[in-house]
Amino acid sequence: MTKILILEDDLPTLATIYKALEEVEKETGEEFNITGHSSYIGAEPLNQSNEKFDIILLDRDDINGASFHALDIEKFGVEKVISISTSYGYNDEVMERGVSMIIAKDALALDDFGNRLKAEIIRRVKEA
Repeated sequence: MTKILILEDDLPTLATIYKALEEVEKETGEEFNITGHSSYIGAEPLNQSNEKFDIILLDRDDINGASFHALDIEKFGVEKVISISTSYGYNDEVMERGVSMIIAKDALALDDFGNRLKAEIIRRVKEA
């Protein structure tokens, strides 16, 4: 079982992420335990928790205009983070913190985003 944290507030993007995860489950047989938050207010308490995640999908802006980057990604492991912001600047911010996997989304090309995300998650599931 792969434990995933999704920090994303955009419903079409979330639908694309869940569709990609469903396809990964069908193709690999892997099951997912998913925690999701659309606001940093739900994500910030994770910094004081003992939660562990195998994959973290990290957007930048939350539904309130605050930042999901308040998550202590160093605590959870920068190698587990996939930055999914539409803004290259925001993706650069987490790269400066050690994140190396960026799958930037484009609201006009969510299918492409979903396909790239699916491929990366399959890669990670197979490596685990």
